[in-house]
Amino acid sequence: MELFAAAYGLPSLEGLVDAVIDVQRDTIEQVARLAAARIQQARRPLLEWGSTLLGDAEFAAATTALRRVLDRA
Repeated sequence: MELFAAAYGLPSLEGLVDAVIDVQRDTIEQVARLAAARIQQARRPLLEWGSTLLGDAEFAAATTALRRVLDRA
């Protein structure tokens, strides 16, 4: 276990649980930021495609309707 603690920069097991939690939290936040960036990248072409396919007014109406459905869920 001391080797495991050393991997987290700790001289003993004291504080190991908190160190592991901190690393996991940082990893989760990093993955969430990357996922959000990817979603934004994918969203832009989809919005352009929808607007082109339906026209701006119809696309806005469809988007509003979908948001209402999602809000009820």
